Amino acid sequence: MAHTNVADADGRQPLPLPRVMHLNLTNACNLNCRICRPEDFRYTATYLDRPVIERVVEEAFDSLVELRLDSSGELLMAKDLPYVLEEATRRNIATKICTNGILLGDEEAEMICRSSITNVQISLDSPDKDTLEWIRTRAKFEKVLQGAETLVKWRRQLGNTRLRINFHGAVLRQNLDQLPDLIRLAKQVGVDDVSVAYGFIHAYMDPEWAVFWEKDRYRDVLREVRWVAEDLGVGFNAPPDFGQLTAASRRCDFLFQQTYINPNGKVAPCCIGPNGVTGDLHDQSLSEIWHGETYQSFRDTYQSDAPAFDKCGACYIMQGWSPDDYKPHFHPVHWPYVMARLQGDEAAKAFNGAPVTLFRKQDGRTEAVVMRYGQMPTLDGRRLLVFGAGDGGRQALDILGQAGMGAQVVGVCDNDPAKAGHDFEGFVVSRFEDVPADGFDYVVIASSFGARDIAAQLQAAGLRNRHQYGTMAFVSANVLGRKAA
Repeated sequence: MAHTNVADADGRQPLPLPRVMHLNLTNACNLNCRICRPEDFRYTATYLDRPVIERVVEEAFDSLVELRLDSSGELLMAKDLPYVLEEATRRNIATKICTNGILLGDEEAEMICRSSITNVQISLDSPDKDTLEWIRTRAKFEKVLQGAETLVKWRRQLGNTRLRINFHGAVLRQNLDQLPDLIRLAKQVGVDDVSVAYGFIHAYMDPEWAVFWEKDRYRDVLREVRWVAEDLGVGFNAPPDFGQLTAASRRCDFLFQQTYINPNGKVAPCCIGPNGVTGDLHDQSLSEIWHGETYQSFRDTYQSDAPAFDKCGACYIMQGWSPDDYKPHFHPVHWPYVMARLQGDEAAKAFNGAPVTLFRKQDGRTEAVVMRYGQMPTLDGRRLLVFGAGDGGRQALDILGQAGMGAQVVGVCDNDPAKAGHDFEGFVVSRFEDVPADGFDYVVIASSFGARDIAAQLQAAGLRNRHQYGTMAFVSANVLGRKAA
């Protein structure tokens, strides 16, 4: 029997059921991340009821072209995940999932790789153990990496060419400088892509953690990240940089083609406003909700000055968005502080503002230190030592030469003992430990794969990152660019 709905009564053709479904199976989580709302953990863990899932599968899965198994918790804790994946795979529905990776063992990895999942997003904000475990409380860095490696292993064993694996992180001032190494870690593990998002500063968080206060440095680091990603063949995706604008859209695909189902069975129009309830699957079918009065009122008014769903009035898709607008970065409780800070009120910094803590390794130990960032270093008149006697070294010498700094290069070193004493582009290659400490002023790391180990080696020798050494990507994207400007 055909369903009668408001659209029918108004003489309009009923919309087809959604083509994309965001199915949130649980809010249960095994972590307590600083970047998640802590009130989520005051609630009893909720799982979408199996009878509700079965009705949704029967009614809507045949219409789907994409299934997104979103979660306000940890998806791998959802007991009905195997059933959902089985039904999606039987229909060959392209499926995307996210996980913190802690529970990603052989059984889970094999299940994923045998399913119709096309994208797995693993939450990894930092390549540094201490930083990650500070951001994601209760996380274990080694377990996350092990989970990613296990997934890569099963993908290779099963010959799955459809699945892409992604590291995703929220960017705060604490982990901003570590993003280039996150790209290198992805390459090392076998992960295809890295994506980042601005870390939103919730009410309980310190507003000084936001990269909003580091716009120039954010752009500088992102240039280096893109350089490293391109060099290593790792995909990279980020929101618009500061100074860029996301154009407004004329149509909301969420209201017409997508739907968002919460673990309590309530249906919302989108992930931007998951609390804008359009119906409850315990009381209605998805079709009744999709074609019902509430959903239709959202569609009829979302472009008006008084949308029925209030989130539409401030939606970044419809209104466009500039990262330079502070409001999308901070919870409203922080807005007075942010406005005072932007207006030059130095006293505002004393309000709810803790020092910015970052983590640095020193003498084999990781210490929490307060960082203060000054100007980018300049290489004018400084003696340069190129670290890497390979293709990267040749490229570095060429770039420095084109920048008019070729005469400042005083030597080339390499950790490969077989290269020591041999000629390289007019320089005799040395071991770094054989180079006198007063024989250079700045080390240019000219190796992509070895950059992380070389940086640790230089840091152990007492050199300061960026001020006394930097990767060729950093020098090319920041120092030389500033000189040319």
